[in-house]
Amino acid sequence: MADAVLDEAQGVLEAIRKAISTGNADEIKALSIEGEKLRKMAGGLPGWSGVLAYYSSAEGVELECFDSKTVEVARRVLEVEDLVCVPDEVKEFEKLIGEVLEQDPSTPGGKAARNQIYYDLELFRMCYSRRPHVSAYSTQVRRLVREKKSTEIIDKKNPGMKETISRLNDIRHRLRIKPPSHTPLEMVYAFCRMVSSFLWVMLSVPLNFAVASLRLTHPLLRRMGVNNGSLPLDMYQMYYARTLLAIMNVKIEYKGIGDDLSSLSKKGTIGMFSHGSNLDPFVIQACPVTFKWVGKKSLFMIPILGWIMTVWGHIPIDRKNLKKAKAALNETIVGKIHKWGRSIAISPEGTRTHSGRLGDFKKGPFHLATTVRLPVTPVSVKGAWACWPPGSPFAHPGNVVVEFLSPIHQNEDESQPDDKEAEIERLITKVRVALLKCETKVVKVSAVRDFRDDLGVRIMFCLPFVFSFFLWMLFRSLLSAR
Repeated sequence: MADAVLDEAQGVLEAIRKAISTGNADEIKALSIEGEKLRKMAGGLPGWSGVLAYYSSAEGVELECFDSKTVEVARRVLEVEDLVCVPDEVKEFEKLIGEVLEQDPSTPGGKAARNQIYYDLELFRMCYSRRPHVSAYSTQVRRLVREKKSTEIIDKKNPGMKETISRLNDIRHRLRIKPPSHTPLEMVYAFCRMVSSFLWVMLSVPLNFAVASLRLTHPLLRRMGVNNGSLPLDMYQMYYARTLLAIMNVKIEYKGIGDDLSSLSKKGTIGMFSHGSNLDPFVIQACPVTFKWVGKKSLFMIPILGWIMTVWGHIPIDRKNLKKAKAALNETIVGKIHKWGRSIAISPEGTRTHSGRLGDFKKGPFHLATTVRLPVTPVSVKGAWACWPPGSPFAHPGNVVVEFLSPIHQNEDESQPDDKEAEIERLITKVRVALLKCETKVVKVSAVRDFRDDLGVRIMFCLPFVFSFFLWMLFRSLLSAR
């Protein structure tokens, strides 16, 4: 029986390959659903590529978020049968990269050419790494590296895979974005603004702790019909972040915030944002959708700043301790989402990228997403890396474009244990492809928002001074009364 199912499933796989080559979406959909059922019955198929995650899901196939280039790359990867040698596609990328790097990246044409080859490379790299044998090899290598053991034996058994992955990573490294250079005058200007930001933050510390007590009023206000985003502390955090961006002269353009996202934010959504800069938390906090964001534990241990983040309700995770990180994701975050209908912002990359490009994704955020069964909203943050790249001591003025992409809806019922990993892989694929398409698109800033012109920001800027003045007067009156 198992052999019969296996043979039938292999036949379906061949049919899918032919359907992909012709671009017949309806046929791919029907065959993928049937093939996924057979794959489960057969217990796994040799050669059944993870690329099928593009086309298969529990309730059908969503092809609208994938373009012809994705289908073409999937077809080419499925045809790579020889895993001992380096695929010809890698050699083609190496030839193209030399021509592309000769073009000036500051021109629209040069930037578009780099983005296009990077997009093609990432699709191929993603599809290749998910082939069963390549995935198993990569898993073994990661385990040996984690255990501080030599990978020499497994590398000798898989020379083609090692060389292919190494050459793909090398091409990827050559496509990294270089941070912009600044004149000495610009450095002095940015330094003065950062000093101003620091002084304003220090002055606002007493006010921040005082305002944090407003969280106690949120349960009552929710019963009165006040939604998340309109609660006192939510409004305060939004204007606080906008004021900091205004002091640093960072201007924002928000795209894609429509009725769909506004309705989702009332029930809760998981915003997965591309993370390349220290500005990202402020940029996300300043948007009209209120998020509680997830950050590394070390940030929450910084005196004053970490304390404020804690009392404001943001969530720390210990990246060095996997068990504690999972516990924080599954307990603290799930509780905030289900009890209060909160939206969570988390970076699937886990940390800032040092290349200016989209980094590799961690599985933790997607475990969370499949646990809470809420829509996942990919959020592309472009321009923040150039304003404050990793390694830079302070931010520089500039424009940032934040684009909220179409939410990815999930089934309301939790998946079966044997479907969990497949569902996570499908979700990772959809989020990564959506962010890749947006990140590699050359955009023009058309409706940038300067928060310095916002009345609420001007009031927020003055509040710490007023509050500190009243505290000083109260302190003086207490001293005189003694």
